[in-house]
Amino acid sequence: MQSLAPAVFSKQQTTKQWLEALADSRPLKRWRAALALGQIGPESKKIVESLQKSLEDGNELVRRQAAESLGRMGARAKNAVPSLCRLTREPRDFIRQQAVRALGAIGEAHPEAVSALSHALKDPVKFVRLHACEALQRLGNGAAKAQHALLDALRDPEEDVRAAAARALAAVDPKVIAVLKKTLAHAEEDMRSGAAFALGEMGDMARQAVAALRTALRDKKPGVRCRVVQALSQVDLASTGTIAALAKMLADRSLEVRRQTAEALSQAGPRARAALPQLLRAFQDADDQVRSWAVLTVSGLGAHAIPELLKTLKSKNDHARSGAAQALEEIGAQGIAPTLVPLLSKALTNADAFVRSWSARALASLGPKAKKAAPALKKATADKNEDVRLWARKALDAVGM
Repeated sequence: MQSLAPAVFSKQQTTKQWLEALADSRPLKRWRAALALGQIGPESKKIVESLQKSLEDGNELVRRQAAESLGRMGARAKNAVPSLCRLTREPRDFIRQQAVRALGAIGEAHPEAVSALSHALKDPVKFVRLHACEALQRLGNGAAKAQHALLDALRDPEEDVRAAAARALAAVDPKVIAVLKKTLAHAEEDMRSGAAFALGEMGDMARQAVAALRTALRDKKPGVRCRVVQALSQVDLASTGTIAALAKMLADRSLEVRRQTAEALSQAGPRARAALPQLLRAFQDADDQVRSWAVLTVSGLGAHAIPELLKTLKSKNDHARSGAAQALEEIGAQGIAPTLVPLLSKALTNADAFVRSWSARALASLGPKAKKAAPALKKATADKNEDVRLWARKALDAVGM
């Protein structure tokens, strides 16, 4: 935890003197003492006891600093938990926030702490609620009684609070994943959407819900399908089964679902190769965002995508040809496999000048390995397009002709 000021204190000041300073009549002196003692740590029981008393100091900055310092001491400050619980109901939100953080840092799953943190999940201030979720997560299964409060927090108006509540739920009670799996089939749309969101935020911990999430891709509501796509990308983007399931969603009737899916697949890296046919079809989508994500994903596949991209350049669809050209441009000519030489040689006669030029560049990058393309390259030196002629000559020089 960060303190309010840099730790620059006199080396001659002893722990005893700092303890005495906690009772000084000047608030600044008391605040500095609380800060210093937090950095010294609980070398004696007296430090914890003194800081605990300072939680009731008449100055709000001193109370806040005492809470922070106790939190820095971790489990060794567990005797201060009841006092910190009372501080979670302070009128000033920055003090409530620090008290909640301290309870999480101390990590003592005392019933009073679980109750106080559960109550803090309804605090009017976002960051108090957020830190309450994080504190409960740190308490783990010792905070199981907070489950219902955390389930309610899945409806919080702030997405990062909902995400933190989901992670806390998985920590306090792993069995909740089974409950959320069933909730994916709930009659209410909000409940299904919330369950998908929560499972996604749990990441790897929710892998047991993958099958249920794939089934939920067939939900009637596009908002739920969007959440499910997002959840699968967070939980299981490494498996071919999930990639295949997501690939089908690129043809979803909902624009938002297609956008979410295209973005999700862009995070799959080389694994997105299994979705290449559907991604190439997405080049024809009426929405430019879907097309852009699809081009980005296919570009990331590198040389593996080149044969299909060259075929796509023959499409009658303008968007498809444009997408293929963009992807090829992004991939570049470097790293082309020698096995593509026959295909690239044939492409030198393509009706599209871009294809001919790109193919000549690709052959040039292969050097002597493209020697079998020499006859086609010699013909290309007479191409009507200047760029094609230029690269054909460069490619011939590179192959040693």
